[in-house]
Amino acid sequence: MKFLPRRVSNCPPRQGRGGWGQALVEFALALPILLTIIFLIIEAALVIQGYLAAEHAAREAVRWAIAYQPLQSYRLDGQYCTDLSAGDSLADFLFTDAGYNCDPTESTAEYYNRRVALIKETALARAAGLRINQNALGMTSADFQNHFNEPGFFGVRVWGFPAFNQPEVEDHPGIPGLAVRVQVIHNVEILDPLLRVIVPYVRVEATAEMINEGIQVGFGNVPPPTFQPPPTIIGGGGTSVPTETPQSGSSPTPENVNYQVEIAFTYVTNQVPLQRAHNVTVTVTDENDVPQPNVLVNFSTNLGSWDQSGVGPQMAEVATDSNGVAIKTIYANELGTANIRVWIDLDGDDTWDMDEPYDQAQKEWIANGPYVLASKYQVSSLEWIAVDIYDHPPSGNPYTLIWCRTSITGGIASR
Repeated sequence: MKFLPRRVSNCPPRQGRGGWGQALVEFALALPILLTIIFLIIEAALVIQGYLAAEHAAREAVRWAIAYQPLQSYRLDGQYCTDLSAGDSLADFLFTDAGYNCDPTESTAEYYNRRVALIKETALARAAGLRINQNALGMTSADFQNHFNEPGFFGVRVWGFPAFNQPEVEDHPGIPGLAVRVQVIHNVEILDPLLRVIVPYVRVEATAEMINEGIQVGFGNVPPPTFQPPPTIIGGGGTSVPTETPQSGSSPTPENVNYQVEIAFTYVTNQVPLQRAHNVTVTVTDENDVPQPNVLVNFSTNLGSWDQSGVGPQMAEVATDSNGVAIKTIYANELGTANIRVWIDLDGDDTWDMDEPYDQAQKEWIANGPYVLASKYQVSSLEWIAVDIYDHPPSGNPYTLIWCRTSITGGIASR
């Protein structure tokens, strides 16, 4: 018998259809997970890049701010201002080439507004690489509140000290020798459409503080003023913005009424020194225009005070009367425009939230020629008081500044 050699094949055994199908199923199950991880890494990188860009913008803006340029009534190139029609509010100076388009007779308030506008524009210019929605910029207080909850939002806020013995004021560049603070906030929009349904954006914010150039003489051994913690917006997707300094002692107002709040004026001017006080009248109704009595109304301002001294607290609470009306008097000792907000504090935290009914108005103090403001002021021991004569020419001095002290017995000592 003859045996033939058996042929040996090097080919692997053929797989059945079930093996390839199993591999496809496993790949289909793993692919969404892999894609999710990749997209999460990309989104995390974009959020980190957004935070670093916001931090860089805040630092660069505050570095520009402390140089205290331009000089009052001068352009950035050192030439004298020439535009007599230049605006006098922050909104008027924004994106109008404020470094060169300025008024040669600009007031101190106009100068501060111009500097704040330039600081905010510097922050925006330094925010390179951010996907900013140009229709959702928060450069003014009103625009900030209207857009802060939109994807791609970019907002800038500036605080400074108007005097050595006064608290910080928003939209103020601060005076030489004292600190200025810049806060940059950006909503980093989520790219992935599936993740965007859950979280439309992630909010990042950065704050920087520095000391303005120049010398500020203190008051005895009193330390210079310091900033309160900056307003913080937590998380994304529509959280509220604390815009005022909380006070204690208020109670929540019932939320089962659809309150309507209205200030009796939108914009009004007073002439100092005789009209340093102005009544802010507020009417509170429900959705059917029925007056609501005994409702606490919160008042806030960024200029002047609700105290007769003009330098006291910038927040107050007043309950409405039987006609749903609450009245609070605002006082000021200097020229400028006060941004007044009134609202119903539904949660009782003395902080305005976006879902709380409110109204806003502006009150401006103006003057024709030199003036002196006199007000009652309770002086602490060893405290210094400063008085300014506005529009006071340095030469040809026809004016006399008189200091008066009213003693306990009623006597007056002048200086």
